[in-house]
Amino acid sequence: MASNLAINKTLLNAAFELGGYSSKKETANTTPQEFIQRRRSEELIQIFGADRCCSVSIP
Repeated sequence: MASNLAINKTLLNAAFELGGYSSKKETANTTPQEFIQRRRSEELIQIFGADRCCSVSIP
């Protein structure tokens, strides 16, 4: 499904450079996936609490 989107060029370029992607198309496809993963992680932290989700034992 082809779509024409008006994407902020400044944000796209910043994500492209920061992510080290090989193309802007890859950037545009990967960024929403990362956003969704982050939001879902935040939801789990809210449900279970940061102590249970993110506790790390350092010897």
